[in-house]
Amino acid sequence: MKTVFISYLRSEADKEKLGRLIQLLEESNIRVIIDERNLEIGDDLPLFMEKNLVESNFIIVILTPGYKKRADDREGGVGYEASIMAASLSKKEAGKKFLPVTSVSYTHLRAHETGAYL
Repeated sequence: MKTVFISYLRSEADKEKLGRLIQLLEESNIRVIIDERNLEIGDDLPLFMEKNLVESNFIIVILTPGYKKRADDREGGVGYEASIMAASLSKKEAGKKFLPVTSVSYTHLRAHETGAYL
């Protein structure tokens, strides 16, 4: 069974859309790893992120303006995940493993403004 890790900024997540995405993936026999469901109180958060970012077959990045800022600034959990993603994967692998998802149009931005990790 394929596994997907969802990286997102909780404060900007559209819970309804996120829930629907998880449902569609699971109905397609894809195991979904997301902190809200798979992380227990007292668990080692950095270890959870490291393990699942590296071991998952795919990573869905829910790209929002706040996510981008935190990733670029290496701030909080998103920043930590962005560091792991940047350090552990070559650009060749990134094209096969990462799926950025957004409901905001970034077509007006220059390539360097969307973040080097994409």
